[in-house]
Amino acid sequence: MTQDNRSTGVPEHSTGVSPVSHMGVPPMQNESDDKTFALQPDAEEEKPVGRKGEGLSRLGIVPFQDDSPMATQATGEGSHGQDARGTHGRDARATDEAPAPQTHVLEACGLTFSYRPDRPVLRGVSFTARAGRLLCVLGPNGSGKTTLLRCLLGQLKPTAGQLKLDGRDVGKFSARGLARLLAYVPQFPQSAFAFTVQELVLMGRFAHTGVMGLTTEQDLAVAKLAMQMTHCLELADRTLEELSGGEAQCVMIARALAQQPSLMLLDEPTSHLDLRNQLLIYNMMTRLAHDWNMAVVCVSHDINVAAQHADDLLLMRQGEILAQGPPGEVMRRDILEKLYNVEIELINSGNDVPLVVARM
Repeated sequence: MTQDNRSTGVPEHSTGVSPVSHMGVPPMQNESDDKTFALQPDAEEEKPVGRKGEGLSRLGIVPFQDDSPMATQATGEGSHGQDARGTHGRDARATDEAPAPQTHVLEACGLTFSYRPDRPVLRGVSFTARAGRLLCVLGPNGSGKTTLLRCLLGQLKPTAGQLKLDGRDVGKFSARGLARLLAYVPQFPQSAFAFTVQELVLMGRFAHTGVMGLTTEQDLAVAKLAMQMTHCLELADRTLEELSGGEAQCVMIARALAQQPSLMLLDEPTSHLDLRNQLLIYNMMTRLAHDWNMAVVCVSHDINVAAQHADDLLLMRQGEILAQGPPGEVMRRDILEKLYNVEIELINSGNDVPLVVARM
């Protein structure tokens, strides 16, 4: 069985920019600069590295630069898109020069964590999650996968080791500052109140709203785009209780996308889904990594589906990394038998990643 990991569930495009980027969404205004959109850090934080507006590009909204024709048109500078810098508001730079993509990196080095002093749950875990790649974390129950995810989210503080985002200790980010870069999709979609899908997705905008948390036209536009990307726009007026498991999981991904993150962490997003919805979610994660240049980290038990879609696998056993690397290199019988303590048979799938059949 050969699985084309880009053939299901997400609209095709080849430009590396979301097809909804041409909807003409206006730029978000900044208090200190009414011409361009820029994510501003909290007062105690360093300014994020990268071009202004790169966060919007995660949702397929072309970020407005000071020197772009779109920015000139939006701000009314000059005549027919011209200003003092020359034709169409550009300076001496080449008009066909594309902005360098922003590459965010999450690095774990020697992470150790214990709920009790004499019982370490994580033991010296080291890996790197890079923009443009889907990393799937696999392992048996009790191997430390969920604890690792909680450390990555900043919910748990490692007892040893370092966790850095773009070279900066994750613990030094405020909650709002971290939410502007990192989004989380839980294993079980749930809401304590009967919020509609649109209201839930708009909650993902909390990192970008003002002190009063008031929703702007830009917030609504971003939420709409997020729902379009995850195929749940037609569900906007329904509640989670009215949705199937696959639909609810797409809503949670839409809420995470509304944060305009650069990194997305997902906790077993397909654990309760049928095969079609598993493929839908994995293809969606692949698109986020490859076409929107996100770093995507997914904890999973679906070894065959994960291996067919992931760029990298991280195999965990008893709180340690047993193996990591591209699926074609780590999906070996000896490694998998040691990982799961069962007999493993590998079946040719038609590509360099075999299918796994387990027997007691």
